[in-house]
Amino acid sequence: MKRWVKYTVAAVVVVVLIGGIVLAQRGGRDEQTRTVRAERGDVKQDVAFTGNLEAAQSATMGFESAGSVTNVYVELGEQVEAGQHLVRLDSRLASLEFAKARADAAAAQEQKQLAWQTAEADLAKTKAENDRALAKQRQAVRDAKKELDQQRSVVDKTQHESAGTATAETSVLTQRVKESAYSSARQALLELTKTVEKSNTLKQQAAYETKAAYDATVQAAGNVGGLSSLEASRQLAAVRLSKTLLTAPFAGVVTLQEADVGEYMAPGTVVVTVATVDDLELTADVPETDAAKLSVGAAADVTFDVYGSAESYPAELVAVAPAAKLIEGVPTFEVKLRLISSDPKFKPGLTANITVHAAEKKGVVAVPRRAVITRDGKEFVRVKEPFDRAQGKGEREVEVKTGLLGSDGRVEIISGLSGGEEIVLANGAS
Repeated sequence: MKRWVKYTVAAVVVVVLIGGIVLAQRGGRDEQTRTVRAERGDVKQDVAFTGNLEAAQSATMGFESAGSVTNVYVELGEQVEAGQHLVRLDSRLASLEFAKARADAAAAQEQKQLAWQTAEADLAKTKAENDRALAKQRQAVRDAKKELDQQRSVVDKTQHESAGTATAETSVLTQRVKESAYSSARQALLELTKTVEKSNTLKQQAAYETKAAYDATVQAAGNVGGLSSLEASRQLAAVRLSKTLLTAPFAGVVTLQEADVGEYMAPGTVVVTVATVDDLELTADVPETDAAKLSVGAAADVTFDVYGSAESYPAELVAVAPAAKLIEGVPTFEVKLRLISSDPKFKPGLTANITVHAAEKKGVVAVPRRAVITRDGKEFVRVKEPFDRAQGKGEREVEVKTGLLGSDGRVEIISGLSGGEEIVLANGAS
């Protein structure tokens, strides 16, 4: 009886082992011939990454020179307008420097103006004196000419009435004297004219130079001699004075305020930040492989960590940086997105999970990407057919051309399949 039990148990074990082997072999064949249907549908390519919500405009400001804070005009969270005063340093020294530079410039300007006016007056006086001298000399020439003409008449008369007498000879000698006087008067007029022209030219040049020097004090022209350096010093002092005051560069909200009255501020210390919290944008750094799929105008969905994945907000891709930057050795592109609608919950600095709908093909034939075989630069899929015992296989290879790769792992088949075929997956694929 015991021997019969042993034989029975041994037989059962053998049957179980044989069955397990058969099932394992059958399961292996099933695994190798796992298939999927090539179906028509929509293929969507999404690109997901994280980013941050930031103000479209943000300015972080500090002072260029050291000093003590004398006035703080705004508080954290306060709304400000463009040009509004924010924080001021002690400006007494800068004010004194500006006042001195302005006084120096004004004094020098007045001096140059006085020199110009004096030169103009001197020019006018010289011209008047020269005009009088010329008029007098021209009159002398006319008088000499008149006397000469009169003497010539006398000579003609005496030659006609008393030719050869002493009276006639005397009149001729007198005529020669008058001719010499007339010639001398004309020569004197010619020389005086040259002297007057030279004198007037020198005075006019002096007036031009002093006028140019005065203009330089007014215009602060660096290429004109005069007071341009003093005017530059005045403007430099004005700039130094202006830099003791921080003003809002645009309308926004004070998001950072680190100043207290009496506090010493070193150059470059961050003092205040103004941002446009009502105008926010999403920014992110995207690796080059994903950035290549993005295009301006693409729609996106955004969730924020702080509010959970259940709340999604629509957005639009508005910019992709034209050049890459290296982040930890990886080329990345900065992208910007605009939220379609605003919400009081949106705050600068929030972490955002962004999904950009980069591309979509509707009603196309698609198969899992793992079903596509690449060989010798070509792509193939294996289509299942009735088992052919002669050839020992139940499938055939079909060359295909692929298109858009979807985010769910399916790829568009542009040619080679019409839809409905049963496609054999690669070994181990599911």
